[in-house]
Amino acid sequence: VMVHTFPLNSSFRLVYNMLLILLRFEGADPEYLIKRSFYQFQMDKQAPDLQGQIEDLEVERRQLVVHDEGLLAEYHELVTQRGKVEEEMRSYVLSPKVAVNFLNPGRFVECFADETHAQTWGWGVLVSFKKAEKEKDKGSPGASYLLDLLLPCSTRKTIILPTGKEMPVGDNDSFHPPREGEKHEIQVVQLPLSMVKSLSSIRVYVPQDLRSAENRRSVGKTMSVVQERFPDGIPLLDPVEDMQIKEEEFQRLGRKSEALETKV
Repeated sequence: VMVHTFPLNSSFRLVYNMLLILLRFEGADPEYLIKRSFYQFQMDKQAPDLQGQIEDLEVERRQLVVHDEGLLAEYHELVTQRGKVEEEMRSYVLSPKVAVNFLNPGRFVECFADETHAQTWGWGVLVSFKKAEKEKDKGSPGASYLLDLLLPCSTRKTIILPTGKEMPVGDNDSFHPPREGEKHEIQVVQLPLSMVKSLSSIRVYVPQDLRSAENRRSVGKTMSVVQERFPDGIPLLDPVEDMQIKEEEFQRLGRKSEALETKV
């Protein structure tokens, strides 16, 4: 009988509340507590391997030969500027005062996987939205609205940690995006407006009862058909033509983006 085992990884963190409790005791040493933790033991054990990786990468870096370094630096600066301008435009388009009017059921919505915007979840279909009630949900303007979306979710029982190791996922954990090519299922996921990357001009039919797995799969099939129909990218709402954004500030950002695009 084969038994599947999971690695034991410590999730210990010395958080603010723990520090407050420690301060109540004379002679308490947070640094000693960290050093004696199982988490620190695991980190120390990984240190030699990480140091070896650093040294290997340093050797590769020294062997790199960059031609026209000045031109490359200029190109990098232009790309960085363009990225910042595009992010400003995205934030403007997806600000609540603009985006709320286009949060229609059935609209294709592209989402980030987390609040850092480091990874993209992918395309989903909007079911509904509401204004957040709790103050903690209002850290940013986009977080004041919560969207219910049909999104592809991983069926795997583990998630990949930043260290590259896998950790088991319990039944009560939140949904997470699938890896490329991985088997997935369509689930209703609630995300803040601040995690929306873009809004599409495409809308599809959404069944009323999404408790049914069959109905969710039906929407998933429609999503696949739409993405196959647009291999070069799902069409987005045009900020000017579709969303009627006429403000001069946005127009200025648009002109700046076009100028940078030409230079790049």
